[in-house]
Amino acid sequence: MAQVVTPADPSAAEGGRSLDLRTELPYWRATVYPDACEATVTLVVPGNGSAESDLSDEERQRRNHIRATRRAITESRRFMVANRLRYMWVLTFSSSLQGAEGRRECMRLVAQFAERLRDETGRLPYWYSPELHPLGHGWHVNFFVGKRLPHGDVERLWGHGFVWVKDWVKDSRVQRGTSGTFVEALRLASSYGCKYAAKDWSAEALDGGAHRYEISQGFKPRALSLRADSVGSALRFARSYFGGRYPDSVWRSSDSDSWDGPPVWCVSWSSAAGEEGDGDG
Repeated sequence: MAQVVTPADPSAAEGGRSLDLRTELPYWRATVYPDACEATVTLVVPGNGSAESDLSDEERQRRNHIRATRRAITESRRFMVANRLRYMWVLTFSSSLQGAEGRRECMRLVAQFAERLRDETGRLPYWYSPELHPLGHGWHVNFFVGKRLPHGDVERLWGHGFVWVKDWVKDSRVQRGTSGTFVEALRLASSYGCKYAAKDWSAEALDGGAHRYEISQGFKPRALSLRADSVGSALRFARSYFGGRYPDSVWRSSDSDSWDGPPVWCVSWSSAAGEEGDGDG
């Protein structure tokens, strides 16, 4: 649940008030994720949500699956950026794991690896999800961490096949020259991890309560919320966590012809307030 706060800069959110869900509707709600460098502004109205009573069970399940996948991608991005997960370890298997049963076995073995990793290095944030090899070689795993780890140690702790690592921050800067910030490189990393994992988040693969991805506990990104009287004051509240800077990216639901819910703004920044360097850990 988002933490209820007063503005970081009281003058930055004129018209804003501490969030109180007992008060009258509608109102604007700003939720800021400072470490993930993004925020959402939503108009909260009575009966928030679209009526789906006329849909068939099949169509309702399809829409619910799409929403759950989008939510998983959004939450993964925030987690990965907030925890600065720049290193992607690809963990492979010497034998091929196939199908839903292979996916479950894959996740079981990776969970054991994560436990061994914690025992040796201490608590650290991580995100991982399995992916099917495009040439039919079965499941492998993209395992993201923010800390630089010795290759030999990871290979030894894994013990089921080859390992390979990519530093998204350095590699993205080599590919794009000097342009691009640390946070933008982290978003590229999360986009890659989720894009290729999402195609394997089918209802069939997730049967029996299987998870789309796994994360380390205790590293959930901060979420700070405020009730506001207007979209302008809500956005000023969000900007107050980024030195008053305007967002570098803005998406508005009014720009989408297919949007059928209350108005939403999604905004993001390319760097955190005062963040410098490439975040080497």
